[in-house]
Amino acid sequence: MPPARRANIGRRTRNANDVALLRRSQTADERAQANASQRERNARNRFVNPVPVLNLARPSRIRRAVLAEMMRAAFNYNSQIDYSMYGYIGMMDAICPHCDAANFRGETPGMCCANGKVRLPALETPPEPLYSFIFGTSQASKHFLSHIQQYNSAFQMTSFGATKIIRDNFMPTFKIQGQIYHQAGSLLPYPDADHQFLQISIVYSESMALAL
Repeated sequence: MPPARRANIGRRTRNANDVALLRRSQTADERAQANASQRERNARNRFVNPVPVLNLARPSRIRRAVLAEMMRAAFNYNSQIDYSMYGYIGMMDAICPHCDAANFRGETPGMCCANGKVRLPALETPPEPLYSFIFGTSQASKHFLSHIQQYNSAFQMTSFGATKIIRDNFMPTFKIQGQIYHQAGSLLPYPDADHQFLQISIVYSESMALAL
């Protein structure tokens, strides 16, 4: 016995027939309102899922459409949009005429140096042995430059000092009065001074370790 023919196979499916019947029964005003609602839904879908539509366009048209859709997007956040697809924000090719800082074209002018009002002193030449490590060509210098991130990370936990500690009742935080400074001590103690904090881990021999 041949299988029964499915009802939705053919040039006009049941859904298409229902839609055609609905359109014939609509008045002119109802049809205009339905068309306006459909245009609004299509525009919203294109904004939420722009990739399939943009893939059919030319690359230059794609860039213009993406820029138009992302205009002021930070003020109209939509959880349906994958913003990681629009990570490119251009090159930092806008050079400040006052301090030569590289900025993005869309950045507010003067954010780097307040239009020349802020002038930082020139960097001093680093002392030895840091200078040789940075600008040298020895194996020690190459090792230092290839592991410079690890060396910087080793000094992230620095000491913290305060002159007045405030301890109120039922206060789960540590509050101090005054300014906070990021203090990084020397790698080795000064002459006639004891090892403290990270200096305890920097020793050269067992005798020095036992002396601590």
